Amino acid sequence: MSLFVDNNELIEGEIFYVIKENNAGNQRPLVLSADLEIKRYKDEVKSFKVSFRQENYALSNQIIRDSVITQPDGSVIIHPVIMGESQIKRLLISWTLKDEETGEAIPINEQTINRLHPDIARAILMEYRRLNSYSLDGDDLSEFLSGDYDEDVLQAILEERGRKLADKDEDNEDNKEDEEDKDSELPPDLKKSKISSHKS
Repeated sequence: MSLFVDNNELIEGEIFYVIKENNAGNQRPLVLSADLEIKRYKDEVKSFKVSFRQENYALSNQIIRDSVITQPDGSVIIHPVIMGESQIKRLLISWTLKDEETGEAIPINEQTINRLHPDIARAILMEYRRLNSYSLDGDDLSEFLSGDYDEDVLQAILEERGRKLADKDEDNEDNKEDEEDKDSELPPDLKKSKISSHKS
């Protein structure tokens, strides 16, 4: 395992879609995100492959800087839509899209990315995020379900889960007590008014 990002190691995925007519009679892509959908449209399915560079520390910071906007009140936020756009434009380095008329490869640049159908652009972004995330599945899930994980690891997971649930219950109880304390401070006539409003 390396703690450094290999700039030559790419993340590769594939986008599946079909072309359908919308209610206005315009043809548009319908992105397929599940195997069941792909099987359903098997004779109509089209696809193209995408390759992304991996984020390193410097590139991750640059994407964050791209996404920072200043609000009218002077506060600063990271805008999620701008972050998604920056991720596509900075991380997507190749695709297999070709011009339908000439058969020539379509280059990746800001202009061609901006011209993408929004559903396709979002599908590319979601494919990157899916590939770059971690989930307990495959061999890890089989190992977990078969009980092959170290007992200490399992115990630590269960204890952490228990602590989170206990903290949540404690917070709920504290909130309930706070509400009761606030009620006890109310004058008698307001208490009656509050009770009446709950009943109604």
